[in-house]
Amino acid sequence: MPLIYLDNNATTPMLRQVAEAMRPYLTEVYGNPASAHQAGRRARQALEDAREKTAAILGAHADEVIFTSGGTEANNLAIFGLVGGLQALTQPGSPGRAPTPAPGRLPHDAAHRRGDLPPRPGPDRPGPSN
Repeated sequence: MPLIYLDNNATTPMLRQVAEAMRPYLTEVYGNPASAHQAGRRARQALEDAREKTAAILGAHADEVIFTSGGTEANNLAIFGLVGGLQALTQPGSPGRAPTPAPGRLPHDAAHRRGDLPPRPGPDRPGPSN
C-alpha cells in the first residue's frame, strides 16, 4: 500500500530542484562560515551570495535578511525583536507603553513554549557570563 503522508506541518519532502541547488553546499562548500580558514571563507561567500539573492527577490537590503536554523529560532528572534522594539518606546522621552506578547495568541507551538524559557540576561538579570 502506498504511503499517504499527512504531517507536512512538521516537515515536507525537499523539491528535487532544491536538493540539486543545495548539493554543492552539502558536499563541497561545507565549511563553517564563521571560520577564517579557506573552507569557512568559501562558505561565508556562499552565504552572503544567498543573502543578496534573497534580499533582491524580497525587495530588501541584504542586512535585513537573517537566516535561522528553523522555526523555533525564527519565532524567538521575532518575539525578542518585537519586545525589544516596543520596550524602546517606553524609554524616557518616548511616548507609549510596550505591551507584553501573549504566548497563547501566537499560532506556532514553539511560540507557545516561549514563556517556558528563562529570562534573557541583562544588567538586572545575571546570565551565564555575568
